[in-house]
Amino acid sequence: MKKTHLTLATLLFSLFMIFSFSEAQAQKPFKLAKNYQEYQKLFKDKEVRIARTKAEFVARVKEDANLKKVFDEKTLKEFTEKLKMNKNGLVTFSYEALMRKDPQNHVSAVNSILNIFGYESLDVLSAAEDYKGYYCESVGTCSDRAGSICIGQNC
Repeated sequence: MKKTHLTLATLLFSLFMIFSFSEAQAQKPFKLAKNYQEYQKLFKDKEVRIARTKAEFVARVKEDANLKKVFDEKTLKEFTEKLKMNKNGLVTFSYEALMRKDPQNHVSAVNSILNIFGYESLDVLSAAEDYKGYYCESVGTCSDRAGSICIGQNC
């Protein structure tokens, strides 16, 4: 009899734990993208928790302890104003505000930002067909701009 109560109690507790997790906590595990093709797979999989909109990006920044130190309201506003996305995801962003605010640690912040979108790191983008030091001005046009990144295949 005691064994039955213990097993039932364990089962009920397990069910409670399963249903008490929020959608944000229950996310599909994934590897960060090393190139645009891998990024597209992540972007299309709605079970993968990456930022697909500016609003999702802002929410993720506000829950990241390290990025909250880098982004005050003014810096976050400036960053999101220059952030461009389309139906295929991240297009371009400027990290000039981050360089001004924290010149020593802006690369680490940029890597954290890229992780939120699903990319592995700045090194991966620099080695791919993406352009550090460029900004997507219009469709298919990455223009010279220090402190910016243009996702070449999505510009």
